[in-house]
Amino acid sequence: MEEKINREEKIPYRRIWLVCLNIIFALAGLSIVSPILPQIKAWQDVSYSMMGFFVASYAMSRVVVDLPSGILVDRWGTCIVTLSGFTVSALGSLMCGFAPNLYFLIAGRILSGVGSGLAVTSLQTELILLAPPAYRSRSMSYFMLARRAGGSLFPFLGGVLAAWGRWRNVFFMVCVLNVIGAAIALFTYSARKSHQLKEKDQVLQEEKNGDEKEAFSFFQGKFLVIYLVALAIFLNRDGVERTLVPFFGSTLSLNSVQIGLGLTLSSLASLGGIYLGGRAADHWGRKLVLLVGVAFLVLGNSLFLFVHNYAMYLGVSLIFGVVAFNMGLPNVIIADMSPRRHIGKALGLGRLFNDLGTVIGPLLLTQVIDRFGFGVSFYFGIFLMTLAFLLVAVFLPETRKASFSGTGLKQSWHKEG
Repeated sequence: MEEKINREEKIPYRRIWLVCLNIIFALAGLSIVSPILPQIKAWQDVSYSMMGFFVASYAMSRVVVDLPSGILVDRWGTCIVTLSGFTVSALGSLMCGFAPNLYFLIAGRILSGVGSGLAVTSLQTELILLAPPAYRSRSMSYFMLARRAGGSLFPFLGGVLAAWGRWRNVFFMVCVLNVIGAAIALFTYSARKSHQLKEKDQVLQEEKNGDEKEAFSFFQGKFLVIYLVALAIFLNRDGVERTLVPFFGSTLSLNSVQIGLGLTLSSLASLGGIYLGGRAADHWGRKLVLLVGVAFLVLGNSLFLFVHNYAMYLGVSLIFGVVAFNMGLPNVIIADMSPRRHIGKALGLGRLFNDLGTVIGPLLLTQVIDRFGFGVSFYFGIFLMTLAFLLVAVFLPETRKASFSGTGLKQSWHKEG
């Protein structure tokens, strides 16, 4: 099917930016606590293992709620789920702020993680649905940029708040940000409701046309492939890029400033990579751009086997940053392959695999380092991303590609099954 779309009329940029702002607020609790971990440890004089459990409790609660939140989005709509998520997260942050002991603090973090998981899945789904299908990659790049912006800003903010007062102020700030996010969700309620009614009309029209009469299952081969690819990409990101690479820097006798500079440059490079990657995927095809990105991850893992000085370390770190657009493309492909009525559930399941990679990656790669050393760890990354490349190349269909001409957009829509 080919059609022309007027960009100005079809893309609600104002609402997209409001959703992105809310995504930043929903993810505030993820990284803002990092600078205050030593203060919390000293407060209760607990072991590093207990602090590790405190850190992991937030991520694990998000893993548990990813799929249910997608189901709730399909049933209740994004507005109700977003409001519920911000409310639960705010209550959890208040619990942390007034916690009398570490166990109460962990309970608050679990509750806050549940709320964040609800809100982020709902907001991601809304961002996907707001943009026309031909612009989904670009829309998802905004989601990834919002995540990066929050991840860059909040650790510094947390450190400043703790320095000016007590570490509890950090959790009170998260609560305030969640309340602001809920207010934005309420402010845009009528627009959200109108959009959801339009989506329901489109679903009914599809049913009338017979587009969704065939049985639908997330256990179809193409869905299993893209979920496994998403797991591999996030496992590589958090296992190799965020854990293995910093530790590897110490073997080159790099100090913390040099390692930090490498991570910062990689993060800055990712901003341009995410933005340009989203536009490229809408223009040339999601599968093609994903293949290019995964191929560069194979290259990056391979080059680290030959890194022996700081310049090479920085160069390979930049490669990892530039191809950060890989993280959003699996979710775009998932949305392309899903009927409208199941997009929330599909993205919730996708986030489950993303978060599993985030949790498993550091645990698995540190075990490999302890047992076999850095060389085998990078070989593992090479194998993992090569497998992901083959899965995409052989089993994954191209879902949409478009070519631009003047102010219009000429689209080719490839809908499978």
